Amino acid sequence: MFGSKTRKKNRRILEIKNTLRDSNLGGRSGSKRKSALKKELSSLGGKTYRQEAREDKQSRRKYDRENIKKNRRGRVVGYKEGYDPSKGVKGASSTKSSKSKSKSKATMTGRERAQQMARDRIAAKKAGTYKKPKTAQELAKERLAKKNKKK
Repeated sequence: MFGSKTRKKNRRILEIKNTLRDSNLGGRSGSKRKSALKKELSSLGGKTYRQEAREDKQSRRKYDRENIKKNRRGRVVGYKEGYDPSKGVKGASSTKSSKSKSKSKATMTGRERAQQMARDRIAAKKAGTYKKPKTAQELAKERLAKKNKKK
């Protein structure tokens, strides 16, 4: 099986990262579990989302520092040629747009899935293509109508 170890490792890294991000591991046993997960993550060569965000922020700051023109008083007066404001930031940006979010339903939590469904429903209503879901009574009537039609 080609690459299965790497896949398993990456899956485990993602699992640990999500657990550390989502869960509120409080108390003595929780903090022990958290530190054990962090050790396992570092042994696998991964970083937590917080660590990645910190590194992104640092690289962004460094890139800005290198490309900003300042006057004698230290105020920003411009940027060097070729400066790209989106460069230096890998992951999350400060402005989130709901349209750019596209996760597969398998990796979503229940809450995220419900939020996505609500966004889709609102978008469909705006577009005029929304059809309300059928009630149990309507479904039962259809089922009976089909049954009676066959007889």
